[in-house]
Amino acid sequence: MHKKPLLKNSFITAFCTFVNFSSNIVSELWMFLQYVVIQRSFICEFGIAVNTSDELLVFTRYC
Repeated sequence: MHKKPLLKNSFITAFCTFVNFSSNIVSELWMFLQYVVIQRSFICEFGIAVNTSDELLVFTRYC
C-alpha cells in the first residue's frame, strides 16, 4: 500500500532531474552556438579589414 506514493515521488524526482538536465544541455548548446557565431563574425571582420595577405584570404572564404 505504501509503494504507490513512493513510486509517485520517485517519478517526480526523476522527472525534475530530467528537466534540469535538459535545460542545462540547452543552455550549454546555446552558449556554444553564440561562441561560434562570435568567432565567425570576428574572423570575417578581421579578414575583410585586412585582406592584403594570402593567409587572411583563406579566413575570408569561411564567411
